[in-house]
Amino acid sequence: MVGAPVAAHAADTAAYDRLLTRYVAASADGINRVRYAAWVSSSEDVRALNAYVASLERDRPSRMTRDEQLAHWINLYNAVTLQIILENYPVRSIRDIRSQTLDPRGLIGPWRTPRVSVESRRLSLDQIENSILRRDFNEPRIHYAINCASIGCPILRHAPGGPRPWTLI
Repeated sequence: MVGAPVAAHAADTAAYDRLLTRYVAASADGINRVRYAAWVSSSEDVRALNAYVASLERDRPSRMTRDEQLAHWINLYNAVTLQIILENYPVRSIRDIRSQTLDPRGLIGPWRTPRVSVESRRLSLDQIENSILRRDFNEPRIHYAINCASIGCPILRHAPGGPRPWTLI
């Protein structure tokens, strides 16, 4: 018996866009800042972000075009980073959030803690960034697309899928 085919895309990017529009604001110095205090006070919007991350976990990047895959991984990395900050808010710096692993390189920050599962593969932010985005895509602009929740990081944006995921960079 053959089951129904699984769609490549489960994620509702419109919901994520609405959250970013609501909580990411340009400040006078031109840096986009996330209004974490406002976001964490809305349990509905925290649940919406969690639902978005869960939908990205259900996506099937192996069935997507290369540009769709790139957008998927960028959005997953950025959404999980937001999720981590909201779970630990208030926090002065993402580096203050300790890794849940025994890896001595992961003692500062949450990057090495496995957070999500995509296509039966358990992944940390470090694995998404370095094993997937940097290694598999060999794309030097990756640094400008992912956001590590620090002032020195690139501006947080949604990465559209389709033929040109770099249009916002």
